[in-house]
Amino acid sequence: MKTYNKFRQKGKNLLEVIPHSSTKKESIFFVIIGITSVLIDTLSYLFLFYFTGSIKFSKFVSFIMGAVFSYYGNKNITFNVKAKKSTPLFFSLVYSISLGLNIFSNSFSLHLLQNKETISILISFFVATLISALFNFIMMKFFVFKKKK
Repeated sequence: MKTYNKFRQKGKNLLEVIPHSSTKKESIFFVIIGITSVLIDTLSYLFLFYFTGSIKFSKFVSFIMGAVFSYYGNKNITFNVKAKKSTPLFFSLVYSISLGLNIFSNSFSLHLLQNKETISILISFFVATLISALFNFIMMKFFVFKKKK
């Protein structure tokens, strides 16, 4: 808490705390790409479910559509790198681990809150999303789309 107050006293916001301007830019684009990916996932899911009536098929396809957008958006815009042949495989691995981390942290958070009221569900969803987003950003920046020096 001392560190946060120290930055607040100096009038700095969270983005000013991030040391490198390229990391600031990447984090902003990462959030924009992430929000867009979620919108693609959601709208695709609703569209497909409306026309097929299949929940599993609709969610499977919509998740892949959001992930494909996320891959190309982060590769070309956020991190602006040329992909190697193995990059899609590493991206898929990170996304899979992140999915597991998201499910685990959501369940654990719900367990800690010890109820399933709407507010607990929303808090757990937010916590899980934040944890998996931070994991994704770190792994994408330093592992999947690592820039050559």
